[in-house]
Amino acid sequence: MDQLKKIKSLLWFAFYFFVATSLIASLAAASSFTAEGYNCNLAEKASISGVFKVYVSGKADDNFTLKVDGQTVYPDEKSKPEILFFYKGGDGLDGRDIKTDSASNAANKVILNGKLIGRLPSDGSIGVGLRASKFKDGENTVAVLIGGFYGDGVYNERKPHGQGTGNQGKTKDDFLLSNIRFVLPDGRVVTPDGFVSYKAKAVGSTEKVVTRYEPYPFKKDEMFWVGDGWGSYDTWAGNTTDQTIINSVDKGRFDIPYKVEFLLNYQRPDSEAIFVLDTSTFKDGLHTMEIFASDTCVWRKELIIDNSLPIVTTNLVNQQNVENGFILEATFTDEVSGIKTHLTRLEGKEISNDKKVRYQLTDLEPGVHSLIFEASDNADNTIYQSLYLNIIEKAAPIYKMSASNDGSFSLMVEGNESYEVAFYEADLLEYASYSGIFDGFCLSKSKQAFSLADPVFAVTTRTTSTMPYHAFDVDVNNVNAEKVNLSYQGSTLEGERIALKVFNPQTSNWDTLATGIGKVNLLAEVDLENYAQNGIIRVIAITDYVTNGSNTLLWVTDPQYYTEFQDLNEFYYKIYQYAASEYLKGNVGYLINTGDLVNNSPSSPLAKHQWEIANKALNYAESIGVPSGVVTGNHDTGNFPSVDYSLFGEYFGADRYRNKPYYGGGLNNNACHYDLVTIDNNDLLVLYLGYGVEGTPETIAWANQILQCYRHRNAIICTHQYLSASGIYDQNSRAKEIFNEIVVPNENVKMLLCGHNNGSDKVKREIGGRLFYEILSDYQFVQLKPLSYYNNNKHYQGSIPYCNGEGYIRSMTFEGDRIKTKTFSPVTGGKNPFGNRDEFEIIVDFKAPKRQLTTYDFNATVIGNEIDRAIINEGKTYQSKYPGSAKVLVAAISTVSGVVITEPIYFTIPKTKDIETVFTLDSKF
Repeated sequence: MDQLKKIKSLLWFAFYFFVATSLIASLAAASSFTAEGYNCNLAEKASISGVFKVYVSGKADDNFTLKVDGQTVYPDEKSKPEILFFYKGGDGLDGRDIKTDSASNAANKVILNGKLIGRLPSDGSIGVGLRASKFKDGENTVAVLIGGFYGDGVYNERKPHGQGTGNQGKTKDDFLLSNIRFVLPDGRVVTPDGFVSYKAKAVGSTEKVVTRYEPYPFKKDEMFWVGDGWGSYDTWAGNTTDQTIINSVDKGRFDIPYKVEFLLNYQRPDSEAIFVLDTSTFKDGLHTMEIFASDTCVWRKELIIDNSLPIVTTNLVNQQNVENGFILEATFTDEVSGIKTHLTRLEGKEISNDKKVRYQLTDLEPGVHSLIFEASDNADNTIYQSLYLNIIEKAAPIYKMSASNDGSFSLMVEGNESYEVAFYEADLLEYASYSGIFDGFCLSKSKQAFSLADPVFAVTTRTTSTMPYHAFDVDVNNVNAEKVNLSYQGSTLEGERIALKVFNPQTSNWDTLATGIGKVNLLAEVDLENYAQNGIIRVIAITDYVTNGSNTLLWVTDPQYYTEFQDLNEFYYKIYQYAASEYLKGNVGYLINTGDLVNNSPSSPLAKHQWEIANKALNYAESIGVPSGVVTGNHDTGNFPSVDYSLFGEYFGADRYRNKPYYGGGLNNNACHYDLVTIDNNDLLVLYLGYGVEGTPETIAWANQILQCYRHRNAIICTHQYLSASGIYDQNSRAKEIFNEIVVPNENVKMLLCGHNNGSDKVKREIGGRLFYEILSDYQFVQLKPLSYYNNNKHYQGSIPYCNGEGYIRSMTFEGDRIKTKTFSPVTGGKNPFGNRDEFEIIVDFKAPKRQLTTYDFNATVIGNEIDRAIINEGKTYQSKYPGSAKVLVAAISTVSGVVITEPIYFTIPKTKDIETVFTLDSKF
């Protein structure tokens, strides 16, 4: 009987399970459907974000509405459906990419059904938008036609091939194409239906060879040439064939089409509509999307709206001091739509593409290193989070110590390895403490005494015209040990550096013991034999800004021809020799170079020699400590979009600068970077945006992150290609991206300096009431000296003579809210080759400096007897009890590179610390 009941129960359970699952399946099927004859570009989407254009097509006379969770959205009449034309230009090698957006400005064009649409972008991944209404039912042609360099215009099919005036008889643009595809308004991706090739029959002929191929003859990634087949500055006789690209259409670079047409058979829908959906007005999560034709639902789907960025969590604090052996851990997460891509790069090199990162830092040079965490979610929200770490010889691991008055104590060392730790009795040394200011030459005689004894929580000193410091005169009269251990806890403004220094009575200098950025815990040892004087060692914590007291910076730009022509090499050397001399005199505090350090691109056999010349020139200044920053130009990397940073990275990568005190950090081995210097009491952030990468999403995200971190500093952006000689934006530059996405959102950006285009100009703009200056400087074609000065050498570059420059540079002198600019040559003694455009004065609304030093704790101890020893594993807490009578203990933690002595732990419970003493030494703060 019981067995029968069990069988019946199982049968009923199976029946109910079948009904329930069938109902769920039917409900799921009903929740997502598309009626026959209708298409929507949301069909293949699972997640969306931002402002999304929803497209729907259907039957004649349909009136469409969109509902999101029942909320009605009406069509946007201003939005017109587009068919997007995508492609890939080049294969990453110089001379094989599309040059439309490059400095040489080839006039490559896109043509739809015989009508000119516009320029062919160098980057085909952004897509060329073609109005769908311009397409006809049936066969359509989308053509690519080559153009000439230097604004010569598109290839003229009516003229003899390779002959004619101007550049018509010279080279046109040659490039590779591949991955051709069209994205229809409803989101469908299609390849061309066919291909038409247009070639000249012969040099000097107007007769064309037209070949039609159907179906489309290329595989997805197969590349083919478009162009005239010539090398730079060649006639047809100088043609070089390229047998690396052989396919069903051409036989190498010699026999290539000057125009190609891609065939697309398109049937225009009977009705269509576009809805502009601002997804930010909805909560993140799952939403029901429905499209109605009149009152009938013709499409339904559940989609995720996700406007939240992915999150990266890591065990590294930005600008943290670490040592080789540190194990980096990071995790990428996205709780709404989920992580799609994740990548971690160290100095531009991929070190992990895992969602959970575990990477040990090894063999890194001391100094600043950059990390980039890149992640995108399934709704295409992308982050580029930059972090900096500072490799030092002995870095204290992050630890937590505690003790109680019954003798119990504990220590926990964070990390993912085991540490050997020894505990010692320690004697606390007495000290006198006071605050003051450093004016660049000596500590102020007037000083304010303070005490860190309970109940004081912290001491803060603020200034605007000098550097605040906190001093500690440690009494070592009765110390028998050779060394004293120091521990200091303090903070300053975000991104700024604190240095712990000790006075050296033998040299009368302040020697740096340790540095840190932001909020710091600094540990150091002091050798009494070298630093004690009259029973005292003098220690200071000070905000560590880079300045020599000068109010002037020098600006060098476009010195490339000094590397091209041997008799001009000395111009390069003399410029930087002059800068070094002026720095030593205190007349110059910083050097800027806005690109084209050399003339020949990395692919040239002459490039290496030219980089040696540039390296030698800049070394005249940098070797004696002159703060100096550089950025690439198009000659340094080759023209956009196939930029090559290999030689720049070899000579001027992060390794050259990472130990410089003014170097803040870089992006992708110094392709972009920033410096921190003080000129005439103006704390400056000088931000360098490298050629060809200055407008990428990664660079923009990086720049905004740095500018926000240093929002208390006045910022100057340095980039190569931005303004034309007439003062308008260079049409081939990324000026609009830089201005709209970096300059406008950051109020601390006061100025932008650029080169590239021969000439001089300045543009003043107002952005919400704030002043912003764009300044162009480029003297590469200047020749004021008679030809005899150059031994009658016209210094031709191609067909262009007088590529001299004559050593012209600019000085920018800061006087209050004014900057006075002068242009001169330390080589020839000349000045202002472009007249009053070269010597002018601007008024800049600089932010007043804000400098701040807060000290939480300072201790000086002498180590006594060892009382305990232990191995502390992987973040575990070690606990013990001390039976002796010493007031404090210290721990000696063994790391990869040595032993670190911690701050002392007390066996008496301190009083609550909740009061802050503030010394404001300048009323302007």
